Amino acid sequence: RSVCSIGPATGSCALGPIRASAPAIAALGQRYRISAQLVAAPCMTATSTVSFAITGCTSAAEEAVEEDNTVVCVAQCGVGQKIVSVMSGGEVESSRCEPCEAGTVQPLEGHTRRDCDACLIGTYAFAGEASCLPCPAGADCGSSGKFLHAKKGYWFPSRGSNSTGGGSGSSSETNATSLAAGVGVAGASGTDAATSTALHVPLFYRCDPPEACNGGPTYDSCRVPSYKQGSFLCAKCGDDYARIGRTCEPCWPKWALWTTLVIIIGGGIVGVVFIVKVGSAAARSHLSDDRLSAAKSGSRRTAKVSPLASSSSTCSYDEQEESTDLDAVSLERNGPADEALTVAAGSRTVALKIMITYLQTLSLASVFRAQTSDVIRNIGALIGGFTQPSLSFHTFVCLFGSLSVYSDFVLTMAMPVVIAVAVGMASLVVTRLTRDATKRAHRSMYCGQAGIILTFLVYPVLVRTTLSMYHCKSFVGIEHSRLVSDLEVECFVGRHAQYAGIAAIFVVLYVIGIPVGALLLMIRDRRKLGVDMFEAKWAFVVAGYARNLWWYEFVILFRKVVVVVLVVFAS
Repeated sequence: RSVCSIGPATGSCALGPIRASAPAIAALGQRYRISAQLVAAPCMTATSTVSFAITGCTSAAEEAVEEDNTVVCVAQCGVGQKIVSVMSGGEVESSRCEPCEAGTVQPLEGHTRRDCDACLIGTYAFAGEASCLPCPAGADCGSSGKFLHAKKGYWFPSRGSNSTGGGSGSSSETNATSLAAGVGVAGASGTDAATSTALHVPLFYRCDPPEACNGGPTYDSCRVPSYKQGSFLCAKCGDDYARIGRTCEPCWPKWALWTTLVIIIGGGIVGVVFIVKVGSAAARSHLSDDRLSAAKSGSRRTAKVSPLASSSSTCSYDEQEESTDLDAVSLERNGPADEALTVAAGSRTVALKIMITYLQTLSLASVFRAQTSDVIRNIGALIGGFTQPSLSFHTFVCLFGSLSVYSDFVLTMAMPVVIAVAVGMASLVVTRLTRDATKRAHRSMYCGQAGIILTFLVYPVLVRTTLSMYHCKSFVGIEHSRLVSDLEVECFVGRHAQYAGIAAIFVVLYVIGIPVGALLLMIRDRRKLGVDMFEAKWAFVVAGYARNLWWYEFVILFRKVVVVVLVVFAS
């Protein structure tokens, strides 16, 4: 109906535009007419009437639907959409398609439905989705499935996160972003949300330790300042933080760090000197009473001083042409008291060697995910600072900064060379300053034993560092696998491919070469020097074993290698 009032000046009124619509779809095509009459005098009507017919929708893309007893034309909606009516004056003027809300879906194409289906518990959907998806591992989708958040302790690379490999020269940012585009804005609506399938994350990765990752709508949010924001899996410590075991702990005051460093270095030097001293004393306990008796009775069994020292690969001095008897190198027992002393020294050497072996094993095993407290793991990591020298130790990192995985590799591989040079220089100085041939022989032997002990200490570190260059982990949604020791590095591409080849050389030189080379030297010395001199030179290695089992330390060394392999590849 359309109503107008007669104007007093003109005595007439004009009806405005009249919009007519069919009351039902069945009425489309029927003819109608328009008539007019005065309210005060119904008998007075318009002199003419207008006849018309209501047709269907003029566009093939539209469909006639009934809206509140009125037929309107609406576009057919696609998947993830629903019809929304536009009201005008209490009547439906038009309808349009809008995306389904988050947590609801519409799988039909070309429909005119007004409602979307709600997701079940354990599933989720962003705005404008065609179907609900299972909530991935490590995700929180809420009870209604309206959002996709990372659980606390879980992570996935969001848009803009640092996904480039550490100096590898290539990037997985494109691949990671293609899966994570828009993450951190779960529940977005509009055209982008309706057409994008890149919001979905295949799964979230568990951070180690879990407290490093905040979770929530920003998938790569790290707990700052302890952990560096933007680092892959929040694996890097923040500024002024360094790892103790698995967790990033704040750096101590400078005075405490320097004090700890001095204690570590001083304790290491004192420990090596002490072990060398007791090991040398233990060497005398290996001398047989028969040989001592033969030496005292005048049996002239000569022993050159030079082979004793020059047989060491790191300690040498000018060979002496003259020979000396057994008494000249002071390897004679001076009675029961001295014999008891040497036996006690041998026992101390064995005890120290066993202690070092167990401490090394404990520090290696501390990296495993065991059902134990962080205190125990941190104790193991602290022990590792003494028994397995490493440049990634908390004190070194806090004082000198964190090194890249490549710098740490180079410096670690240089350790045997540094040991050889340092021991060689010490031997040279000692032999130049010592005139007495007997003392010079003893001190040169101490030097050789120091080199053996230091190599014994760093060998597990060398094995772990070389093998770690091959320990990579693949991540769903990330193009290249990542180096476990530094997750910023992409494996076997760019710079890492070069260092992987270099590591293969050091596997031969160190992992295989050190025990094989030492075994060959021991075989040579056993034949050349005789049993007694051999045991004096290699006292730290053979202490605690029967003479016919002088090689058994290499069995222990093999066990350590097995533990290191487990730590690197199975931790």
